[in-house]
Amino acid sequence: MGEEITYNADSRLMRVRVWGHDPISDMLASRAEIMQLHATHGATLLIVDVREQKTAASLFDIFDFGDSWPTEITVALLASAKTPDDIVMLETIAMQRGKRMRVFFSETEALDWLQESEGEART
Repeated sequence: MGEEITYNADSRLMRVRVWGHDPISDMLASRAEIMQLHATHGATLLIVDVREQKTAASLFDIFDFGDSWPTEITVALLASAKTPDDIVMLETIAMQRGKRMRVFFSETEALDWLQESEGEART
């Protein structure tokens, strides 16, 4: 289990890299740290790299996590063919609740979408 959070002040991009087994307690701790970065720096773009994640929290926990995700933060989930299906389902849960969250299999496409989303949010 593991999660690493970084912030790039130049691009105002937050990143979370997830590997191994990722329980809901780790997801909630990361969300708290992301919210702190948002409050401190005004950052609204987040890429979550789940390509090395082996297992996810329970489906109920993921449902609640997506339902309660803050609308101010746009999220690109960077997935692979090995990413647990429940994490990919997070996109559907969040989007059905008006959150900006999308799954990508290319980091370039994910970053492009985040930049486009930032421009749309400003207009």
